[in-house]
Amino acid sequence: MISFKLFSENRESDSNISNKGLVFKDGELLLVKNLGNEYELPGGHQKIGELVIQGLKREIKEELGTDVISYKLRKLTPTRNFFDVDVDLNKIKLSDEHTDYIMCPINDYFKLNLSKKCKNDLKMLFFDKNSK
Repeated sequence: MISFKLFSENRESDSNISNKGLVFKDGELLLVKNLGNEYELPGGHQKIGELVIQGLKREIKEELGTDVISYKLRKLTPTRNFFDVDVDLNKIKLSDEHTDYIMCPINDYFKLNLSKKCKNDLKMLFFDKNSK
């Protein structure tokens, strides 16, 4: 279990670290549509002083309205942590930050209007042979 913390004098502020959840079902990845009409991975910034897994669980709960059932680390980068996450897809209730979600097959990722960060994340995670 990852248990390190980020420290700062202001414990409630966001850090520069994002925790992203990769939710798969039948080979399809869940993507959420933000208010800018772009698809992205669910998750967000970790709070200063928050455990990594606490931040992941909090962000998934905030964005998808459902609890993380299980998780497994997929990849760490200097500013983004990626986890395979299991959630109850029947209990998804999106936050006000998102208008919709889809389950997308890998071959269709880049047919969508992806946020720039999401596009880079998906390329790095699934298509860049040097990053595995």
